[in-house]
Amino acid sequence: MSDTPPGTTGSHPFTVRDGRDSRDGRDSSSRSDGDRPNLLIGDLVDNLKRHRFAAIASFVIVAAFVLGMSLITSPLYEAKATLSLERTRQAVELNPRLQSENYSAGNYEFDFLNTQRDIMLSRGVLESAVKGSGLMQSPDYQSSQDPVRLLRQRLRVATNRDTWVLTIALQDKDSQRAEAGLQAVIDAFLAVQAKRKVDRGQDAIDFLESEIGEAKKKLAVAQTEQQQFQSEKGIFNTDPDKSYPAQRLTALNSKRVILGEQLGALEALVKQIRDSDAKPDATKRLESLLKVEFINRHPMVSEQHKLYYELLAQESLLSQKYLEKHPRMIEIHQQQATKRTQLDQVVEMVKNSILADYDKIQAQLPTLAERVKKEETELTTYRDNVLKLQSLSDQTRVQQQMYEQLLKRIGEERVSKRLDAQYLSLVDAPAAGTDAVNINPTMALVMALLLASITAIAVPNAIEMIDRRVRGPDDVREVLEREVLSTIPYVPYMPALSLANDAESEPELAESYRTLRAALRLMLRDRIGCQRIMVTSYNEGDGKSTVASRLAVSLAMSGVRVLVIDADLRSPSLREEFGQECPRGLSSLLAGESDMVPMPTRFPNLDLMDAGDLTSNPGELLNSHCLPEWLDHCSHSYDFILIDTPPLKAVADGLIVGSYVDSILVVARDGETKRSDLHTLRKELDPLAKKILGAVVISKTDPLKLYGAYRSQQSHDAMTDISHG
Repeated sequence: MSDTPPGTTGSHPFTVRDGRDSRDGRDSSSRSDGDRPNLLIGDLVDNLKRHRFAAIASFVIVAAFVLGMSLITSPLYEAKATLSLERTRQAVELNPRLQSENYSAGNYEFDFLNTQRDIMLSRGVLESAVKGSGLMQSPDYQSSQDPVRLLRQRLRVATNRDTWVLTIALQDKDSQRAEAGLQAVIDAFLAVQAKRKVDRGQDAIDFLESEIGEAKKKLAVAQTEQQQFQSEKGIFNTDPDKSYPAQRLTALNSKRVILGEQLGALEALVKQIRDSDAKPDATKRLESLLKVEFINRHPMVSEQHKLYYELLAQESLLSQKYLEKHPRMIEIHQQQATKRTQLDQVVEMVKNSILADYDKIQAQLPTLAERVKKEETELTTYRDNVLKLQSLSDQTRVQQQMYEQLLKRIGEERVSKRLDAQYLSLVDAPAAGTDAVNINPTMALVMALLLASITAIAVPNAIEMIDRRVRGPDDVREVLEREVLSTIPYVPYMPALSLANDAESEPELAESYRTLRAALRLMLRDRIGCQRIMVTSYNEGDGKSTVASRLAVSLAMSGVRVLVIDADLRSPSLREEFGQECPRGLSSLLAGESDMVPMPTRFPNLDLMDAGDLTSNPGELLNSHCLPEWLDHCSHSYDFILIDTPPLKAVADGLIVGSYVDSILVVARDGETKRSDLHTLRKELDPLAKKILGAVVISKTDPLKLYGAYRSQQSHDAMTDISHG
């Protein structure tokens, strides 16, 4: 049977994680809290199962509290009424919060609507309502130190800006008292409005006249500032691109482009001219200048050049008739020299004109660039002035709109004063419903269940956050910085190997030890010879002795020779596990007794060296030279030597034994071992860090979750493995 358990591919301890091979059992770096995986639904379910009593208690308490609060809450009945406001001829309300800028922003009508709400909620109106109604007969109002404040708390006024309707609602424990109280509030509000109605019209007109005067002054100031600014800055066109600076800048840029083109054409000519002038010989210099196309095609140069060539032709004809010293030949030579001089002068004149034009253009460009820069500055200033003018124009327009709105408003007020119209009307009289508005049994039940469920989920997870014990292989891997070689399911009341008829009577347990066996072989496959492995833990009761004994049995069943040693000389336990009592054991061997050999067990290929009698100096015995010498001797007879040591928290015996072994296995219990304990263990084993192969986790998780997919095959696999062993 293969040592690799079926179905372990997805969770194999040597899978590549994040692109790194973790075969050596160590991540490249310890993971921070931010790198930990997110909480999954399965984790939530596991937390609920672990802390189910806390979840149930919190669920019951919260549900009972919410339902109890709903039961003891006094029912409140709500009476509602509706008032309509006339929008066409209402008077101006002198609301202190109303500022002049609200006119320009279009908020005046909305402020008027809000003013009516503020008046209804004012202390004067509510005091009149309390005195003129039966509200004081209610125990709530009688016991309240401020009945007006209580009435304001129970009174709600909602405004609708689209329909200009005031919806008023009053809550009370008695529906009839709610209707009467709401009617008293409306009557008090209408009485206050009627009292203010007498002086309101004239006050509104006076107020608007003063506002109109101020608005007119502001408008005149804004218009004057705009005109003065436009005149001072010389702004005749609000489009900067069509202004005089823009036009001048366009013309200058065009001129600069033309000069640039001319300069580019002249630069080639000037270069040819200067190359020709550099020649020392006058004849070659003239010939080179005549090769310049612009000079050669000049009318004067062409004319002189033509005449010069004609003289050369005459010389050729005369040379056929006369000798060089003939008067006729001397005359023609003189004419040629004169014409050559004239040609030189004409070429020089044309050349100088080209150079003069070149120098002139070069001299014009800096001046032109300065003019362009100046015009650009003027155009930028012009643009800024246009923006400032637009801002002044906007201010003038706002002041104009404000002034016109005030004129329109004062006209409406004068008409309203003459009409003396009633702008408030009762649309719906106060009426109370038959059902309480603050109690909804269905909603209370839903809220109770919802809040209780949330609390029941939150409490176990809060406990998990506070609890510092390791939860699952990931926590052990993170703290120990080594891979988890196998997860051993916790089996309550598991019998010792000496009492069990079959070492693999628990299929899930046997499968987990086969996983551990396969992991060990993978980790140690490159090593030769006997492998001495120490099994240790930090706390007593973590299960290291059980892991050591059952791992030894699993290895022995695979056909290798195994020796398991109980090196816990203070509290040995392997004798109970295997059911073999041996008064002379490791302690006797280390004390110097000879002829000490391991005892065979009832499991094939497995021998046991018991701790022997308890001694008073176990540390000194383990630190003697006998133990490493005896281990070297046994290494020739066994393939694996497993050593069970005391917990590191109690004594340092494990550190002594660890110096004699090849590898170390750390055992931790899921939900029992603290993270701080693993940190301490890792620190204590730091000198032996390279020997730590990994960890074995004793998990409380249901074994069916670990190996449910293979449960139907486990019994058959176990029997096959035993027969092969």
